[in-house]
Amino acid sequence: MPKRLFTITSPVFIGALISILEMTLTASNSLCLEIGLAVFYFMPSPSSGKWGGVAGLKRLFRKEAFKRISTREKERIGKLITEFVAPDGIVVNFQKDAYLQLRSSDNRNYSLKEAMAGKLEDVCQCDCRVRLYCFAPTRLMQKNKILLNNLRMRYSI
Repeated sequence: MPKRLFTITSPVFIGALISILEMTLTASNSLCLEIGLAVFYFMPSPSSGKWGGVAGLKRLFRKEAFKRISTREKERIGKLITEFVAPDGIVVNFQKDAYLQLRSSDNRNYSLKEAMAGKLEDVCQCDCRVRLYCFAPTRLMQKNKILLNNLRMRYSI
């Protein structure tokens, strides 16, 4: 059975992420890997500026509405993880908010420093057998290429 890697990123960076995954993960000729891609906040927003990214969505919807949106997105992504990721699968996340919603323990806060070093990990709340990693934000793709390669070597994928 192939190993399964599920990534959560922003819509703007999906193309770049696919390229990096392809370059990083095809280094092994015996690769047997299925990759799933998802977007946590499935709403269009500019990539920068006052209304850009998750901060722009938070500003637009305000606290209570955004909280409800986050809960629904957590449920939607949780179902995808449950259906797609095998018990020994891996979820790689590039968004702070998605990590905070999907992690199993509240005692593991988000740290940009740990994310940049590839040391921010937990298990998924929807299935504790699935490892959850949070890497550097998608705007720092070069750093993520190194981290994905390290992950590939760690899990022999």
